[in-house]
Amino acid sequence: MFHKKPKMWGVTTIGEKGQIVIPSKLREELSIDKGDQFVVMTKDKFIGLIREQDMTGLLKEWLDKIEDLKKHEEK
Repeated sequence: MFHKKPKMWGVTTIGEKGQIVIPSKLREELSIDKGDQFVVMTKDKFIGLIREQDMTGLLKEWLDKIEDLKKHEEK
């Protein structure tokens, strides 16, 4: 998942309603559009965001790999 070195995109502020502004250059690079949905995760003090459809794809990939492992164990 973290094959590349992390990039710093700037500093953002939490608004009155708890909203976070994602820097425009990052939105452009990742093709993030208004209305896109994200899964929010935490680990200790790290907050991570992953696009909902990317998370769905990742989970499907993991489930497929688990099924393949089970098939190989049964043989």
